[in-house]
Amino acid sequence: MKRSDSLDMVQQHAARTERERAERVGAAERHLVEMQQKLAALERYRGEYESGFASRAGAGTDVIGMRDFQTFLARLGEAIAQQRELVALAQNVLDAERSNWREAAQRAHVVDTLAERWQGEESRAANRRDQQESDELSSQRATAKERNP
Repeated sequence: MKRSDSLDMVQQHAARTERERAERVGAAERHLVEMQQKLAALERYRGEYESGFASRAGAGTDVIGMRDFQTFLARLGEAIAQQRELVALAQNVLDAERSNWREAAQRAHVVDTLAERWQGEESRAANRRDQQESDELSSQRATAKERNP
């Protein structure tokens, strides 16, 4: 068995690991986008709610309505803060997955480079053997011609 053949399983494993890590990056990117979209929706809703209340307050509102508005706005602010934390967490996960993928890609590249080098060395060694055999055969023929002119 050639050295390069024994490296084949390692190459396959490294390539599979790289693909899996790339898929995880994609999933983490999709999750981050989803978290960002939810945050944007909450912030948009808060803006719409504040605008709607401002127009109602301009027409006159009671103390209970004002208190309810402030209570709801505080809860909405808490939800936005939590969603911002989820966005930050999703970004951290994405960064970690990208780092893992880059490491796996580097390992796969190193294994591929090593396999190519070993294949090249084996090819050159086979060519040298072939050349030596050819030279030896030519030498034997020349010696045989000299003995039997």
